[in-house]
Amino acid sequence: RVLCSVGVAHLFVNFKWNKAMKEFDSFLEKIVQEKEEEKRKLLEEAKKRKDEILQTLKEEARSHFEEWFSREKEILLRKKEEEIFKAKLEIKKRILEEKEKIVYEALEKVKEFLEKNPHKLPKKKIITPSGEREEQLSYGEFLKFLKEKFADQIDKFFI
Repeated sequence: RVLCSVGVAHLFVNFKWNKAMKEFDSFLEKIVQEKEEEKRKLLEEAKKRKDEILQTLKEEARSHFEEWFSREKEILLRKKEEEIFKAKLEIKKRILEEKEKIVYEALEKVKEFLEKNPHKLPKKKIITPSGEREEQLSYGEFLKFLKEKFADQIDKFFI
């Protein structure tokens, strides 16, 4: 009889947890859709900037290669590759900053949602020698869990 009660309680907790997770999944999907457009624009801007830099570098390289010996050409090429590398690093840095900003904004929206709807904050089961009890997760614990759970999806979004 005790096992049956524990099983029913476990199913009830799982049901509430699954419902809450579905709501959070749809909420996060909405945020992702809102930010996809920003990501697309940022990537287009980065590609355009990269193309401009590459075109400029190609033109400069052609004019210098006509005048220099092969050793001087190699030095110039290395400098240009370094500039491209730095430009790529800058683009990656901007993308990472945008990713961090999006994650922060998403977690803030989740926190605001939970503050308005604290009953939707899941509970955790604590087992002690004196028995089992349930405790409401803190906002921090739950936000940390969400950040870890969705880290792979967030990383895929920015690849």
